[in-house]
Amino acid sequence: MAGKKEEVSLFYVFLCLVIIVGVGYLAVSAFTGKLGTGNRPASSTTEGEITLTLTDDKATELLRGSLPENVPLNDLEVKFQSGRIVIGGKADVDGILTSAVTESYPDLGAIKSLLPSNVSFSASFTVSVVGEGVNAEPNEFYLSGYRIPVAFLPSSIKKSLNGAINAAVGNTGLKITGISVGDGRATISAK
Repeated sequence: MAGKKEEVSLFYVFLCLVIIVGVGYLAVSAFTGKLGTGNRPASSTTEGEITLTLTDDKATELLRGSLPENVPLNDLEVKFQSGRIVIGGKADVDGILTSAVTESYPDLGAIKSLLPSNVSFSASFTVSVVGEGVNAEPNEFYLSGYRIPVAFLPSSIKKSLNGAINAAVGNTGLKITGISVGDGRATISAK
């Protein structure tokens, strides 16, 4: 029975990784010039600060564009709601639990037979500035409508995400001074 819990958590960890990398990519893209210039999402002040505002649509576009074509995720969407970043979509179970995976892990083959071909997922994060860096904290994770405890997410994944975000932002020479997430938009300030 312990083997099944471990196998299910592998699937969960894979989806969490994709979602967390998406949050990291959004933060990094905001400061590395990958945002379109047509929207003029950034403004600067005379004191050397820059303020960047991302909308749900622009964040969704950035996330969808960041994933390689062979990643088995569809209908990805980013929403900024009540202080949280919510990322959702559908995962192609056959693309994740391939025959090679199910041959190596027969328990996953049994789980695959119980799942629909597409599994919906949703995860929410709170992002804040802590000291000299950014902290992305997972709040909720849903898989096919079932709430999965965030405690199953290994702490090393969260540390890696926050490390990658802070290293990428640090490479721009900017320091994040504030993050505000409201309904439909997120505003990032830096200097």
